[in-house]
Amino acid sequence: MPQQGDEAADGDFTARLRAAVVTFVRFTTRDAALLELMFSTKHRDGAEEVR
Repeated sequence: MPQQGDEAADGDFTARLRAAVVTFVRFTTRDAALLELMFSTKHRDGAEEVR
């Protein structure tokens, strides 16, 4: 089922960029805990550098 912004992904750069932003905002508002986890784990003590 298409979501808002999905159909715009077939258009020009501006439409694709807008679709990416809409998708990212949707993700951050629906899955805030996962977003926090994604960004917090790489800054923990003893974490290795990304190679």
